[in-house]
Amino acid sequence: MVTMTDLLYTLLMGFGATLGLTWVAQRTPPERTGAAVNAGLAALLGAYLGGRAAYLLVNLTYYGSHPGEALQMPMGGFAWPGALAGGILGLLLYAALTRQSPGPLADALLPLLVTLAVCGWIGCWLVGCAYGTPVDNWWGVMARDEWGTVTRRWPVQAVGALFSLGVIWLIDQLPPERLPSGALFGLGVLGLSMVNFFMSLVRIDPAPQFNGLRLETWIALIYGALALLVLIMIYVINHRTKNSETKIEPHTPESS
Repeated sequence: MVTMTDLLYTLLMGFGATLGLTWVAQRTPPERTGAAVNAGLAALLGAYLGGRAAYLLVNLTYYGSHPGEALQMPMGGFAWPGALAGGILGLLLYAALTRQSPGPLADALLPLLVTLAVCGWIGCWLVGCAYGTPVDNWWGVMARDEWGTVTRRWPVQAVGALFSLGVIWLIDQLPPERLPSGALFGLGVLGLSMVNFFMSLVRIDPAPQFNGLRLETWIALIYGALALLVLIMIYVINHRTKNSETKIEPHTPESS
């Protein structure tokens, strides 16, 4: 049965997707707007399918006994690691099919990355996921858990939303003309992975564990490491390309 909180979460994520795509269109030069928005739509589709698939995989025991609920998307149930992986795959597939370089397309989608991240944290605040431990301090926020119990808690969702917005804002201040193609998006993934890593250490909602840590904690570290590796590769390739262009640049003969 679809609840009001499920609908609120769905509407909020839809708002985040719409806001992100609108922001992408406004920031992108007119001659590239269509490609950027289409890449964003492909990434959103991939994120939607990937997020749901990851959630089903983690909860395979339950959905194995309730297969009919697996396709009931409005009931919710998405995992951010799968959404991020699916979004990136959707972007890469669109770039391959249209024979475009994925780097500029990815950089153009930085606004979409932040709006989805922020709305995801706020959505968790509404529906009762990713919550923190109960506290008596003034800085605690009222938040519910999956059983509907509302109490003052460590503000995991609020801090996660603010940190996600702050990290992307700092990255967006970097001069794009000095960064190689794809670096902005790579920094965004790295930053959000670190936010999710630290927030996973203070949230107490039930989750699969591995070696004493939440599974998503390890996944956030893996995503961060992969993003860092990709950034290093981007800079190495860009450096080699510049050196090659310098070596083959013709010399103008000096006039006498």
